[in-house]
Amino acid sequence: MTATRRALSAASAMVVGLLGLGLTGTSASATPVPNAEQTAPMTASPISSVLSTSGSTDRVLLASGVVLTMAASDVAAAQQAAAQASTTAQPGGSIGGDCGSSYAYMFDNPYTGQPWRFSTGFHVIHAAIDYSWNAVVDTPNSTYEYHASGGLFFDTTWAGGHNGNGPHGLYVAAVDPDTSYAILDTGSVCYSAGPYAETDL
Repeated sequence: MTATRRALSAASAMVVGLLGLGLTGTSASATPVPNAEQTAPMTASPISSVLSTSGSTDRVLLASGVVLTMAASDVAAAQQAAAQASTTAQPGGSIGGDCGSSYAYMFDNPYTGQPWRFSTGFHVIHAAIDYSWNAVVDTPNSTYEYHASGGLFFDTTWAGGHNGNGPHGLYVAAVDPDTSYAILDTGSVCYSAGPYAETDL
């Protein structure tokens, strides 16, 4: 999860810029209230090659030039889907460019007896077969590492999250852009730009 930790450190340094660009915001209409949120784009690209393998994890090079860390089973699923898609009417078996959006929210969550909630997820514009999602939440007294993965069964939306205990103070959450993705049924990997959220709770 070191990539996520690097993303979290970089995100902390960029929070002023994000606020200036309007990439974070608050809402007063929801209960519980999301005190900090960010939405980030997702981009699709087919797998070009497997660069290295370590146990059940592969480092892969996408056609876009991006390198991701993926479960070997996800790589196999993407390659199988690409092979199947290439025999259908889908051109080239790939979807490129903007393929959806992903988000990270930090909530003040007083009604559960646990002071904070991290919420994350994505929406893609094409049917997806699998996903893997990783994030880190830094609290005033601890760090929580979030992981979720599994089959999507041709769905286009996934959401997850975690409730936690902690003191009042600064909470920072970041989705790991190196290991967070959905696999489309075309075999392309739709990867997240890594949304980031920061708030005082």
